[in-house]
Amino acid sequence: MITPFEDLLSQLKRKIEPLYFFVDEAHFFSDVLIERIKKQYLPKVTLENTFLYHGSDFHRESFLEHVKNISLFSSKRLFICKEADRFSKEVQVEILSLLKDPSPGNCFIFIAYRKVSYELFKFCQKKGQSFEFKKPYDSKMPYWVNWIARENNQFIEPQAVMLLLEKVGTDLYQVQMEMNKLSLYVGKKTKIEASDVKELLYSTRSHSVFELTHAIGNRKKSEALTILDQLLLEGESEVFIFSMIVRFLRNLWKALEWRSVKSDAEVQKLLGIHPFFWDEFRRYRDLAVRCPFEEVWKKASQVDSFLKTTSLDKKNVLYRFVYEVC
Repeated sequence: MITPFEDLLSQLKRKIEPLYFFVDEAHFFSDVLIERIKKQYLPKVTLENTFLYHGSDFHRESFLEHVKNISLFSSKRLFICKEADRFSKEVQVEILSLLKDPSPGNCFIFIAYRKVSYELFKFCQKKGQSFEFKKPYDSKMPYWVNWIARENNQFIEPQAVMLLLEKVGTDLYQVQMEMNKLSLYVGKKTKIEASDVKELLYSTRSHSVFELTHAIGNRKKSEALTILDQLLLEGESEVFIFSMIVRFLRNLWKALEWRSVKSDAEVQKLLGIHPFFWDEFRRYRDLAVRCPFEEVWKKASQVDSFLKTTSLDKKNVLYRFVYEVC
């Protein structure tokens, strides 16, 4: 049986309305819907046609200026307002005045993470554009794990689903984060097996890989090399360790590139970093301000080639790379 969420996804393929209000207790469904609306509504996502705001740090003047100004670069614009349940009454009144007389080409998405009953929500409700998504019951979680796998063009076997939920729990947002890790971990494989979940989520070795990136992020050379040595002694492959390090460095590089044009909350969501780990990652980012990433990528390209195509001592190649990155 198709769920209301999936029914709405089907509707988005046919038509994008100028207004949506999502109440998303799971912190998951609204993110999927936003990405679908972006893909369907905008020819290309740019800083000129996509604007993100948060109710906890809402700049009313900036919002009103962007909405009222006519863009010379895009005929369609998307305004995303998260934490809409935290808007003040004054802000709601001003937003309502804009919604009652909307400019052509503007699409507004409001997201609340708890049920609300104020005027902005009631207005969207009368328009038939309010949607509520509750946290799934525990019994429904296997369905959503399989749904996420299908979105990644993969299949996850039943035992793997049970192992994942046993380890991660039933927080759908967290499940999605772990599923994304699994998708990266299995690479081109279209099937996620129980052994994959065990190796990534249950193995002490996989935990040590994140300890390694923690040491690299904090610029602790000796600690990073010690953890790397332990990983290799335990039998972890050089290619896997290298791929995880490069993924971590790429996220650091993106965070630095976006720092002047995007909010921290925006960067955190774009990189898929759980809010619990954001403060720590932000410290890594600040420590990497002077990192010569152009040189890092050149070196990474060489290391990738050495690890995959030569008979050189791969361990020493990896040791040298970690030492230079730190």
